[in-house]
Amino acid sequence: MKRKVFLLIFAVLLAFTGQRSYSANMTDYCYVPPTISASVPPNVMIMLSIETTMQGTAHPPITCDGDPRTSYSCTFRTDCSYVVSWRRVDNCYDNTKTYYGYFDPSKCYAYVDSGTDGRFEPVGPATNRQCSGSWSGNFLNWATTTAVDAVRKAMTGGNRIVDLPGNTILLGARQTPSGNWWFPIKRIDNAQLYTPYTGTIYLIRYANGFVVCRDTNNDGLPDCDVGESGIGENLFPTVSGPGAVAPFNLKIKVCDPSKGLEPNCNPSNNKPEGVIQKYADKMRFGLISYALYGNPDPRRDGGVIRANMKWISPKIPYGMKYHDANGRLVVCNNAGGCPNPEAEIRADGTFVQNPDNIPGARYSGVINYINKFGYYAGYKTYDPISEMYYEVIRYFKGLGPSTDNYCTGLPPIDDGAPVYCNSSPRLAWRDPYIYPCQKSFVVAINDANPWLDKRIPGTAKTSVTPCITCVGDFGVPTNADPRIDVSGWTDRVGE
Repeated sequence: MKRKVFLLIFAVLLAFTGQRSYSANMTDYCYVPPTISASVPPNVMIMLSIETTMQGTAHPPITCDGDPRTSYSCTFRTDCSYVVSWRRVDNCYDNTKTYYGYFDPSKCYAYVDSGTDGRFEPVGPATNRQCSGSWSGNFLNWATTTAVDAVRKAMTGGNRIVDLPGNTILLGARQTPSGNWWFPIKRIDNAQLYTPYTGTIYLIRYANGFVVCRDTNNDGLPDCDVGESGIGENLFPTVSGPGAVAPFNLKIKVCDPSKGLEPNCNPSNNKPEGVIQKYADKMRFGLISYALYGNPDPRRDGGVIRANMKWISPKIPYGMKYHDANGRLVVCNNAGGCPNPEAEIRADGTFVQNPDNIPGARYSGVINYINKFGYYAGYKTYDPISEMYYEVIRYFKGLGPSTDNYCTGLPPIDDGAPVYCNSSPRLAWRDPYIYPCQKSFVVAINDANPWLDKRIPGTAKTSVTPCITCVGDFGVPTNADPRIDVSGWTDRVGE
């Protein structure tokens, strides 16, 4: 079984020539004298893996050594983590470290318990990141943040389940049963310093939240049964059994000026922001990811466009080209900027739920796809990222969906979001180039070991065999993984 690095974000900056067959004119030549300034907005394609391992903890109990460019490697810590009955328990919380996540590490939080509307709200500053009688934000980041949560916070500020002017509540990513392989049980022995509880407690991340349990028979594992209730973004954990303490929704109130704004909050609108908002008026964005239809069929090839290249800001800068409400390319001639008919962000900082106006979609657009994938259909089992990258190149070269047709059999809406497969004019690929000499870049977000690449020129592999005799990341024989059906697999590919 492949060893995973649970959160690895790398930017592959590749400039494409974008050569087309057309008659050249003087505006096609790119030389600009150094004394003259010129600004052409770049195209940024976000290439997003949504594989199961993205549910892994953002703060794993590991020690890493070496040069990341040559010999970098990580091993599990044995001084503060252990494996019992195929589950890893992480007891490595270090209060001297600042942990990244939706919670403010410098604040204390209270849980407002109101059923499905239960949420965490800041109540005041922490003392050395400790909060007697309440929850430490730093501890909660360590205990609950998935790789998906960390990506969302960095890119967009986080997934908003409540997004109103002056009121923002973020929602933690969904944890599926298969995600338990990648997110260890979190243990703390001096809970009174960081939680409302005392002694030793265990936190189990599940659904869109977590549960607190105790070990009643001293075997090193919590004695409780975890379930879930609800659907989609309203899927929350339940807990029962002799060690059960309580379930918690991972809803977090943020950017409340009365409690002090977090560092990523925009003080002009009190909204959490990421790098996409920072560059929304300077760059055009698109997004490609996987289809989940038929998952985990290994024959499902990788890479479908989820959002065409476009401006996502509320206004188009003066002098810039953009697509109007009818899809025609026009120029903004208003000195104050022009309203963007495809805006994903309103002037007050709130998000538009279906900015591309796709019938039947729960959501559309770059920001919404980053924030909302996985809540209904879960995560992709296989990760053929080379296929996805191949499709990105086809998109930039204007070739249309792959000749192997990664779109085969897909409905127009998959996991709540549209797939751009030329199934209708509204879902057709758009030419990403609106200026001569416009540069294009790819930002790839995935784990360290993508696999099951097969449908790119030169190969037609359609099956994979697991490493039956190997020992996996959690000390478990890989053939014990219930997600993998090994029947009919005859050749060994990938891992």
